[in-house]
Amino acid sequence: MDNVSENIQFLLEKINILESKLNKIESTFLSSNYLPQPPFNENNNTSFMKYSTCSSTDFFNPKFNKICNKLKTPFGFHRKLWEWVFIIHHLEKNNILRQEKKGLVFGVGTERLPSLFASMGALIVATDAPPEIGDAWKGGNQFSENLSGLYFEDLIDYHNFERRVSYKTCDMNNIDREFVDFDFNWSSCCFEHLGSLENGMNFVRVHFESDY
Repeated sequence: MDNVSENIQFLLEKINILESKLNKIESTFLSSNYLPQPPFNENNNTSFMKYSTCSSTDFFNPKFNKICNKLKTPFGFHRKLWEWVFIIHHLEKNNILRQEKKGLVFGVGTERLPSLFASMGALIVATDAPPEIGDAWKGGNQFSENLSGLYFEDLIDYHNFERRVSYKTCDMNNIDREFVDFDFNWSSCCFEHLGSLENGMNFVRVHFESDY
């Protein structure tokens, strides 16, 4: 038994040594893993948000960080943030975000966009999945059951938010015909989670064939 105990103790010491070495390697890697941060070159004349696929060049354009500041969200290299900036940029570029313009969002989660757009005068209908579908997303703070998860006081006061933003449930695989007559609509990081590639394509097709 003594030999067994000694061997176990020896192995535990070796494991502790290996863990210590791994921690040092991880620390060295993280400290040397440099990610550039704004401000970037203000004279950057590269095209911005030219394509609907995430491109690293967009992050380095000064316009990207300016929109992050407008959204009051920290700059970062993340596809979801890129999608939000893409949506805001093109709506602004086309002068859509104006008083009383009606917007519809699918799979809103806890996005800040409804608060931002309402602060600019737009009327927003925010939708998310019915509870029996959306429950799976609650753990990652990516699901809203009501307006409370969509209000951001650093973007808009509650009185105007409540007046301009409403919430409804919507199954993106079976969109109710009540959702019509909008000036613009959007969804971010959603239609790839509709169960299949076919469902995602059907969602896009319905968009083009509807009056949303």
